[in-house]
Parts: sequence; C-alpha cells; structure tokens
Amino acid sequence: MEVCPNCEGSKKCKWCEGTGKTSDGENCKKCYGDGKCADKSPSGYRCHATGEVAKI
Repeated sequence: MEVCPNCEGSKKCKWCEGTGKTSDGENCKKCYGDGKCADKSPSGYRCHATGEVAKI
C-alpha cells in the first residue's frame, strides 16, 4: 500500500484540514462535513480515510 497523496496519511480532508467546515462556516463540499479524506488521488483512487491507497 502507498500513503495517500491527498491526506499524506493523516486521514483528514485536505480542503478543510479535517474540520468538516470551510472558512465561511459551511460544510466542506469535498468531505461532506465529516472531515475525512474522500478526495480522489491523481490516479483515481480514494483512501476512504484509511491514509493509504492501493499500489498502482
């Protein structure tokens, strides 16, 4: 397994830094407010908040 390039293994959403909120107090649109990494990696994989993606 490889470390997720989006969260760098932290399991947190990189867009809201794991808070689930944007700077204006709205729910983060990338993680839907849960603060967990849900973004696709450049190669199309998601870590689903595990911090790792399948080796490509």
